[in-house]
Amino acid sequence: MKPTRLAFTLAAFCLMVAGRAAEPSPSITLEGTLAIGEFYGPPNYGENPSGDRIEHSLFLQLPATPTTQLGNSDALVKLGPDAQGTYFVQVVVHDPERAAAEKAIGHRVQIVGDPFEPLTGHHRSPLLIDVKSLKPIDAWSW
Repeated sequence: MKPTRLAFTLAAFCLMVAGRAAEPSPSITLEGTLAIGEFYGPPNYGENPSGDRIEHSLFLQLPATPTTQLGNSDALVKLGPDAQGTYFVQVVVHDPERAAAEKAIGHRVQIVGDPFEPLTGHHRSPLLIDVKSLKPIDAWSW
């Protein structure tokens, strides 16, 4: 399976799990470079590399922490200091944004979405964002 297709499949899985989160946080806007991360997956998540499946996930690599970009980080307070200070945000992309996301890998983007905390072993960062919109940008706006 191609890394981008696998990343989007995992993103869909993340979305289903995110739907079970307690309370949705207000939407936030973050800017960064869209990238694909590669990780060991089931059955042992890296403890037996020769037998573990490789997973690919989309990430937003941030030039500055979410707290710096947002100014007012009230939307992230309940997610804790790790989420507020991270430089990598796992991205959950829906079908309407899928084509734009594939084209934007390796480029600067602005993402608007709902932040949430990791809920499963497939969630690889302290902050995830359920994407509502994704667009390419030339320069940071914050």
